[in-house]
Amino acid sequence: MEQPEEQHGFRAGWRMKEHVLTTNLILDKSTRFNLPIWIVSLDLSKAFDRVHWPALWRTLRRQGVSDHVAWLLETLYADQRGQVMGQSNDVSDDFEISASVRQGCVLSPRLFCAVLREAMRSWRYAEERNGLNVQDGLQHLLDLRFADDILLFAETSHR
Repeated sequence: MEQPEEQHGFRAGWRMKEHVLTTNLILDKSTRFNLPIWIVSLDLSKAFDRVHWPALWRTLRRQGVSDHVAWLLETLYADQRGQVMGQSNDVSDDFEISASVRQGCVLSPRLFCAVLREAMRSWRYAEERNGLNVQDGLQHLLDLRFADDILLFAETSHR
């Protein structure tokens, strides 16, 4: 599962410092040239608990994961049950787990990023003329991703 340039979190060898530097440069230039800039910060940490599994399996296949590997992951995630243990070792009744990626699993960040990548790709397609035009001949800078935190950029508060 290849990750886009915008995603620097959850990636070995990619540092978030570059995104911080990029953001600072954009803020400096917008201040220096009195250019309007809008930045929205999104914290998607709770989104880990909301990953819709059917969408995840479709996304993995769309991103080139083989049917067999996707099936293995589906099987691994199927029929999950959980319990909550309190401080006094009291245990709750069993409950069904039907969404989210597994906390602490080494695959979870990759699975989460795959779904996020698909969602952002769709949004970028719908908003292709939004974001910041940094005059480099490339697509507008729409977002920078720091693991499960995202900065969204715009030149106006209007669509």
